[in-house]
Amino acid sequence: MDKFLQSCAQFVNYPTNLIQHDVLEYTLRAYFTRLNHQTNRLFVEEEDAALDFLDLNVGQKEFTSSCMSNLGDLKGQLREALREGNIDPLCRFVFIHANHSRAPLRVSHQMICFLFSYLQVVPSFLDFVFPFGEQEPAQDFYFTGLKEESLLETKPQGLSISQLGRSGREMRICYNLRSVEESPKEADLPWSVRQTAVYHTFDFETGRSVWVTIKGNNVIKKRLSGLAKTWDSSSFATVADAFLASLKSHMVLCDWSVENWRWYINDLENSLQPLMRDAVSNVVDRPPSPTRTSRVPPPPPLSPPTSPRSFHGIFPSFSRVGTGKSSIASPFGRSQTYSSTTLAPLRTSSNLSQAQTATNERCHQASWARSTVGFRSAVQRSLNSLKQKFDVSKLWSSQSGLLETPGEKGRCHATAQNLRAQPPTLPPGMEEAEVLGSAEKFKFSDLQRIQYIEEKAQEVSLVLRLNMEILEELRLHYAYIADHPDLPPEIKANCRFEITKFDKYVKGVEKDLRMQHTRTDTLLRLLAERQTFLYGILQYQSMQASEVFAKKSQESASKMEVLTNDMHDIAQKTKQETVSMRIITLVTLLYLPGTFISTFMSTDIVKFPTNEEQHFQSKGLRIYLAICIPLMIITFLAWWLVYRSVNRGERRRKEATAKYGWSNNV
Repeated sequence: MDKFLQSCAQFVNYPTNLIQHDVLEYTLRAYFTRLNHQTNRLFVEEEDAALDFLDLNVGQKEFTSSCMSNLGDLKGQLREALREGNIDPLCRFVFIHANHSRAPLRVSHQMICFLFSYLQVVPSFLDFVFPFGEQEPAQDFYFTGLKEESLLETKPQGLSISQLGRSGREMRICYNLRSVEESPKEADLPWSVRQTAVYHTFDFETGRSVWVTIKGNNVIKKRLSGLAKTWDSSSFATVADAFLASLKSHMVLCDWSVENWRWYINDLENSLQPLMRDAVSNVVDRPPSPTRTSRVPPPPPLSPPTSPRSFHGIFPSFSRVGTGKSSIASPFGRSQTYSSTTLAPLRTSSNLSQAQTATNERCHQASWARSTVGFRSAVQRSLNSLKQKFDVSKLWSSQSGLLETPGEKGRCHATAQNLRAQPPTLPPGMEEAEVLGSAEKFKFSDLQRIQYIEEKAQEVSLVLRLNMEILEELRLHYAYIADHPDLPPEIKANCRFEITKFDKYVKGVEKDLRMQHTRTDTLLRLLAERQTFLYGILQYQSMQASEVFAKKSQESASKMEVLTNDMHDIAQKTKQETVSMRIITLVTLLYLPGTFISTFMSTDIVKFPTNEEQHFQSKGLRIYLAICIPLMIITFLAWWLVYRSVNRGERRRKEATAKYGWSNNV
């Protein structure tokens, strides 16, 4: 007892102050250093602390709850058992929680050290505490495990404190589990994977049990509190009853670890469906066509016309029958029988291909009527009865720009040959618009979304596998306890069936987790395949876009080639004109002196009268030179200024091009 009190007095040194443990000293010092180093991230200040207790003392009918908000209240709550006549509760739940899953735990560093020192919590439980606290993004989130110490031997090996009801023959176990919970704050998927850490001790002599749970919210607290409401002191009357109660608490935690995974995986699958539905159903490599949505097929090509004078082909010969009816071979390739009085067709056809051959028949209508004078009126009436078919062919012919007129008999054969259906020509830019527009259906953001879903699915797969391993270890641990030879006979006799039932229940939870894990693996394979498929589509679209741009570049190059050829032609013409201008200049210079002399001699400066006397007017010469020479100087000066300005601007452009790589042509 003195060692225990001394350990509690040195609580700030936890876990190095523990009385009994199986951890090496340097490992204890590492735990101590790490705990003090991460204090600011893990814990809050004492004024924000809220540590919840749920105790069932001897003689009480129900659990009593309390909340410790500082170290003084916590010491008073725990040291209550040190008073004379008081012992530890039959069952104690300690709930450590936070405001949310990424917030510090609502307990101070000193409070949790004193609590763990009083309960003599094993140092390995700190491994499950470190993943909590304030962190963004999550650190050490996937750490998991189960650690246990079973001191079942008859000779007590643990800490025995009879004043507190601790026999030393106890079981210590700590583990963590993860589950998925609804999180409305998440924008894409309203789910968040969260963890809980559990520390549990059970005394095989006194039946006293302690539970310490760490959770980011109050979900585990509410569920265990709801379970505790069904218990009273009679539920812990014997050690076997207390052992069964501990199994039920484990079942609550196991049930929490398996719920909601089905719905979370459903949301992952539903998030993938919109991304893959278009990728699988849409035709990516369909050739673009402006008539893609048209449901009416183009008219089939027409057969070449055959002369009605030949007794074979489209217009076979007539034949008389002795029944007073005339049998006329239909121009549509089918025999039709007409009455000699009404000549109404007994059978009609609405085949579009038959209607298209009516134009050929009309082309030869006049020549046919002249060669068959006796049946001209009959043929005319027969053709009138097929007016609807002829109207269809006219409509189609008019749309093709090939509708004939009565005076076009000489061009009937040429018209029929031009009536073959031509494939539609794409408008300019139609193909480019379709290829570039189809890229909007599949974007790189779709690959990013699939990658995000794949990361979530991989997280689910990992957590499910870790949970299955923890549950299997938990089940095997209690199977080991059940088969231990030093297990108290009371528990072995009264709890054998309940332990088997617990084992079966945990196996059922593992089965559910395994099923969800199989679904997740299938989803991961589907994601990998769809990701590859969508990446292939994006590559194909990139190739199509590159092909379109290559075609446009080729067209631009062709246009540039045409422009280059034109410029070459212009240069050749300019060269020829330059040669012509040189010739003109030479001719001008050749005649310039004579022109000047003739002009000068035609003035009144020098006169040659008829009497062959020469009169020279010096005053007129002076006036001429006074006007001509200044104008000539001004003209040359203006030319020199313009020439100099142009040369200066050209030099500046060359200097700018050499220095900056650009030129100012403005």
